[in-house]
Amino acid sequence: MKHTLLLFSFLILCTGYAFGQIAFEPGYIIDNNGSRTEVLIKNLEWKNNPTALTYKTSARGEEQEATIDDITEFGVGENTVYRRYDVEIDRSSSVLSNLSDSRAAEFTEERLLLHVLVGDGEATLYGYERGGLERFFYQVGNSVVKQLIYKPFKTSDGRVSYNNRFRQQLLLDMACDNISADRVKELRYNEGPLTRLFVTYNTCKDPGYSNTYATKKRRLLHLWVRPAIHNSGLSITSGRLPDTDFDRETAIGAGLLVEYVLPFNKAKWRVVVEPAYHTYSTKKEVSEEVVGVDYKVIDMSVGVRHYFFLTDEQKVFANAVVGSALDLGSAIETSGADVEMKTGAYVALGGGFSHGRFSGELRYAFSHNVLTNYVYWNSDYNTLSLILGYRLF
Repeated sequence: MKHTLLLFSFLILCTGYAFGQIAFEPGYIIDNNGSRTEVLIKNLEWKNNPTALTYKTSARGEEQEATIDDITEFGVGENTVYRRYDVEIDRSSSVLSNLSDSRAAEFTEERLLLHVLVGDGEATLYGYERGGLERFFYQVGNSVVKQLIYKPFKTSDGRVSYNNRFRQQLLLDMACDNISADRVKELRYNEGPLTRLFVTYNTCKDPGYSNTYATKKRRLLHLWVRPAIHNSGLSITSGRLPDTDFDRETAIGAGLLVEYVLPFNKAKWRVVVEPAYHTYSTKKEVSEEVVGVDYKVIDMSVGVRHYFFLTDEQKVFANAVVGSALDLGSAIETSGADVEMKTGAYVALGGGFSHGRFSGELRYAFSHNVLTNYVYWNSDYNTLSLILGYRLF
């Protein structure tokens, strides 16, 4: 219990300190009168298109909120711009069980802040995403902003078909020698292919064109080598031996952590998967016989990690994982037959600090059963770990 309290205290201190380091980045807002104001904007690298934003007029100024009805455009960082338009949008579901029976787009008029994906050329591409819905809009010259239409639907005989009207829209409105009909006919309704097509079209119209809104690609996968020091304890109950609390023992372990960066919210959220070698060995005299524990496993855990950025190089993080283990001949050794050990599922919480390629983490794996293949045996096994890390890439 004291280890759990220690870890929780550590996480609370880290989280509290990190939240105090909220960074606002230089940006601008344009109001309904067309006036542009340079401000500091809380840049969340929005996964869902925002309907409001938080900003300050100076580093020490008070936080203010601007809603979609207050601004016509805002920009933050090097290449993030949102513009407000009243547009017609088709929100038809793409979930198989909720597909529409109608091939036609079912439009409603809405006021949206659209993300500029390709701009400053003859044609502009906008993106919209919210709650799993993804739509793209476009504008050629000074024309009205329109949705590129793509809609899966259910036919009368129950099959799934697709309205790919967006290809015809592009062929009609963005004719250019550099864009073949075959290319458009094979075009997918995704940000990457559409972005490349719009850049090709703008370059066709202006050979000196450059898309200043191009998103910088961030590495989405990291691999860490993680040596560790584990301090573990085990207690067992059974019909054969008295209830026994074995001594806590310290052992060395090692693992590899794969970290997948979720591409939103400034890369603060990660999915982590870690196989790690873990041992626990001890002996104790119980009822005039020596009982030994030889526990050797490959822990397999998966979970989520959240980073709190202090600087570009320094980060505090907290994570929660669930796991189980591949047992490598683990057993409780008695004067009679050995008792085979098999690990059940467990939950672990951890927190730590990283600087550049290096990290340190304190993690606690809550009590779990390592004798799951027996009815009349039960156990509580827990581990407090100090884990160091080095990021290979």
